Amino acid sequence: MQDVGGSTPSSPTFHPALVAQWIEQRFPKPEVRGSSPLRGTGLAAVVAAGYIAGMKTTAKGDVGLGLVMADLLKRGFPVALPLGEGLRYDLIVDKDDELLRVQCKASTSKAGALVVKCRSTSSWAGKTRATHKYTAKDIDLLAAVDLTTSEVYYIPASQLGDGLSELKLRLTPPKNGQVKGIRWAKDYSEP
Repeated sequence: MQDVGGSTPSSPTFHPALVAQWIEQRFPKPEVRGSSPLRGTGLAAVVAAGYIAGMKTTAKGDVGLGLVMADLLKRGFPVALPLGEGLRYDLIVDKDDELLRVQCKASTSKAGALVVKCRSTSSWAGKTRATHKYTAKDIDLLAAVDLTTSEVYYIPASQLGDGLSELKLRLTPPKNGQVKGIRWAKDYSEP
């Protein structure tokens, strides 16, 4: 496809330094004893500097959504944001001429695992009013972002069954040697 000037438009590019800069400007750094200035250009540097720990849940979700969009665009998939609130999905991705509804969830890995919430909650006046567990009726993919590493994992909604509260993706082998029933994060690296 060519634009009016006759040149071929370039594919979107992702600049980790711009993401880090945006986060630094939008969210004040929490007071951390002995903290040092932001170094590096990736989200890992932002996490190391204490920004993620000091963010509210909605801000973490915004960062996660941005990382999922960047990951999909880097892979060459067109991405669209739905108009309106209250939808079960955060974005739409065009994969192989099929439009997929994607729900994004951001979490921080701990002890070699990423625990992903497969539900949404509605709150008012500080109290949870309703909880909804995602199923294949609502979404096609659950994109799980590890805010510690900026890695994105794509879980097909068919694996959510009638709705799970959460699922665990293993990043490293468990210390007890368990091998059965483990969802390895590496198996979910492609959308």
